[in-house]
Amino acid sequence: MGERTTIRTEDGTFSAYVARPQAAKAPAVVVIQEIFGVNQVMRDITDGLAAQGYLAICPDLFWRIEPGIDITDKSEAEWKRAFELFNAFDVELGVGDIAATIKHIRKDPACSGKVGAYEAIGGELLDQAPPVSLAPGALQNVLRLINKDSAAPDAAPEDPLGRYQLGPWRWVGPGVRQRSVSVPEVSDIRVFMLKAAPGTRLPHHKHTGYEWTCVLEGSFEHQFGLYGPGDFDEADETMEHKPTVGDGTPCICIVALQGSIKLQSRLGRLIQPLLRL
Repeated sequence: MGERTTIRTEDGTFSAYVARPQAAKAPAVVVIQEIFGVNQVMRDITDGLAAQGYLAICPDLFWRIEPGIDITDKSEAEWKRAFELFNAFDVELGVGDIAATIKHIRKDPACSGKVGAYEAIGGELLDQAPPVSLAPGALQNVLRLINKDSAAPDAAPEDPLGRYQLGPWRWVGPGVRQRSVSVPEVSDIRVFMLKAAPGTRLPHHKHTGYEWTCVLEGSFEHQFGLYGPGDFDEADETMEHKPTVGDGTPCICIVALQGSIKLQSRLGRLIQPLLRL
């Protein structure tokens, strides 16, 4: 069970949730909230990091709008409220609040002096993974269905990622979450899933290598087209784009990324270490 602490800035004070490890001294981790505030999900993540031996702290970044936001992603009303908060959120001030949190936790007697940000680490390129064996009898089942006159009975669709270990959904930026896909290691390419809330405008960016994106649910568009479920988008180091998620439903994609993403705006370059894209 964590505790609350108060962080002071030049223009006011805000709270943060702190979870402490058993050790007397430990490295600190700043857990950056999602658009739903410092809710039970964020507190559980913070507690989990403390159980792993870290001094974990999750600041209330929406305090200037409304202190103590604690909602979920389970209802349309909560999603609507979350985007009202997100649209009112001042990114530059938020970055300053994160800096104040780092300064605050470094002064904590339990902090060893090292402070990091909680982030997800992607897997590797799915397309270049070694071949895997088919399920026993798979060929015979397919031939049986082809030769069968009547319609095939309903069956639960196979999960294409079912054989891979998926990490938890983690905050990477306002309205955007990421989860790792653990596939065999391949050079400098990583595989991960992205989930972006309806209407989210992703930062203007380009790449140091290739990026392959397949839409699983929802949609997004940029200056080169509109992409929905099953569509495939490829980008390289010559392309710059600014994707926008369609209205109405979250967009979930699987992404294979070679190299890294480079944000193009001045502010984007400043906050990129915090966004973890």
